[in-house]
Amino acid sequence: MRLCDAGGGLDSASSHHPLGRHRTGPPPGPETGTRLSGGSGVLTGRGPPGTAARTVSRAQDGGVDANVTDLGVAVYTADPLTRAGLIDMLSRAAVLDVVPSARRGADVLVVAEDPLGHDLPILRRAVTEQGVLPGVLIAGPLPPDGHRSAVTAGVRRLLPYAAARAERLIAEVMAARTAALTSPRELAAGYDALVGTPEGSALFDEREIRVLRLIAEGRDTAEIGAEMGYSQRTVKNILHRAQRRLALRNRAQAVAAAIRAGLI
Repeated sequence: MRLCDAGGGLDSASSHHPLGRHRTGPPPGPETGTRLSGGSGVLTGRGPPGTAARTVSRAQDGGVDANVTDLGVAVYTADPLTRAGLIDMLSRAAVLDVVPSARRGADVLVVAEDPLGHDLPILRRAVTEQGVLPGVLIAGPLPPDGHRSAVTAGVRRLLPYAAARAERLIAEVMAARTAALTSPRELAAGYDALVGTPEGSALFDEREIRVLRLIAEGRDTAEIGAEMGYSQRTVKNILHRAQRRLALRNRAQAVAAAIRAGLI
């Protein structure tokens, strides 16, 4: 999967970004095959310049399935940390390409609004820049007019933050392109069915969540300690216990896990 951003930031390795490094290097050329993660398919080349088209051949039981065209996904969020977390999740599917959000050419929109907002400004910006496309919207509870606005903007699926985990998000994005238009009532019903699911709700205790929220705000260990009244060693121990319990390599992964669980 090719990760790109209008400012070039997602193509650059950055040890300072809260969610860690992204892989560098040119995208596969027309003669380059890239092994699909978790399968035995091979990327067979890219489409015309300016498009997200790419073909994937999957070999199963000695045969070859029908070709699958990659989906170009434009990601719009209220903050860069959420954007990085969503891109990290989408990058697990080899057939999804994240395209620059300021450039047209996407097939599907992924939009994450402020969970406390109701006016959908990020969705409006996405539609202004990309046009009305099938979309997956991640948001807090919306009023009836919010559901109507989302449907008008092309949203096929509305997810609460707690349900926006990698496998579900990837499945919803891949289904969105061909999904039928939905109604505000259906959109609301689908959201309500997902609200209250316990996915990830018990991952972190209250103290860990507070530390992770401060990290997400860009605070360093000394600042977090001063804010919470702890020593730097205590802050590090809080993080270490959470990382060890959840088999997370670093604080960046811990922040990403809290975002996916809807805790930040």
